[in-house]
Amino acid sequence: MSSTDYLKFSRKFLEGTGLVPTSSLCKKLLSLLVFLPVCLVLNFLVVYQFARAKGDILLIAEAFESLSTYGQLTVRKYLLLLHGNLIEEVMRDWCQNWEYNLFGDKIETELRRKMKLCIKMTKALAFCSTGTITLMCVTALIDDKKLVPLTCFVPNYKWASEIIFISEVIILLETLYYVVALDSFYLLNCMNLETQFTLMRELIKSIRFGADDDSECSQKLVRCAQHHRSLLRLHQKLNKVYSEYFILQYTITVTAVSIQAYLTIYRSPSFDAALKSVVYFFTVMLQVALYFIPASNVEIEAENYSLEIYSTNWEANTNNKIGKHLLFMLMKSQESLNLLGAGMLHINRPEYLAILRLGFTIATILGGLK
Repeated sequence: MSSTDYLKFSRKFLEGTGLVPTSSLCKKLLSLLVFLPVCLVLNFLVVYQFARAKGDILLIAEAFESLSTYGQLTVRKYLLLLHGNLIEEVMRDWCQNWEYNLFGDKIETELRRKMKLCIKMTKALAFCSTGTITLMCVTALIDDKKLVPLTCFVPNYKWASEIIFISEVIILLETLYYVVALDSFYLLNCMNLETQFTLMRELIKSIRFGADDDSECSQKLVRCAQHHRSLLRLHQKLNKVYSEYFILQYTITVTAVSIQAYLTIYRSPSFDAALKSVVYFFTVMLQVALYFIPASNVEIEAENYSLEIYSTNWEANTNNKIGKHLLFMLMKSQESLNLLGAGMLHINRPEYLAILRLGFTIATILGGLK
């Protein structure tokens, strides 16, 4: 099983969205001419509900949940339309990956375990999202005051609530599909970068200056340098695809944490409302964790690669050409592999923890204004 086989999971979902170049025309028309207009209409109904909230924090919170859900879908469609060709290019770049069996069964088993874990994490997110959708639908069915799963303005026309209910369920399921497509693509690419840096470190470890032939050492260094350049280009492409989405996800997460913490701590909601808040909170935090933590892992692995180059027995080298090449590789390895949102937001572990602190700080301030 080659490294590219793991990407088939994500490729299948991406093609199913209808918005990448390899998607069928039927799926593309269905996505753009049927699902997109429905999503935009629901967005309008939610925004109109915001205007009618008049300071009602509970209504504002419910409307925000609706808007953030539809916003997730709308922005994901935008990313696929804008960067569809770039996403295809990234998938083609996977053919340049080094195979996992280059340095023995133990390393191969560990790297494959990590790639499989990415797919399991995406499925776990899909499971949590499915639970949230089910809870929303059940709440709408048993609560007489709640006409539809996601709060929005419901016109006082015959069958209006039924039509909006069905439309929301369809859009929720489509959102779940897009989450699996783009999140699995991101996770697999981050883990791919991490595993490729691990393989390069293993190749650097195998170099023994003074004991091995100079030509053999030089070939290994050149191979690492060329692969490192290709990984840097892949990282830049990945950052370009997701840059705008990072900002949206950060904003949604901070707002969601603030609102849910405020409602749970200061408004004493009913049991079903509290349960929905807890499920919604953990789903959002899991989703954002799947973006921030893998990006941080890539940074760490890139730093370890730089350290491995420095840790070689370079003092035993007597070839000036190889020495210059080592210096070049060290300088190139100092380039930071930071994923950034719009060039400002650093996607890493400390920023992920800062989201929680900021969200609960805002909730505390809102509680003090009560």
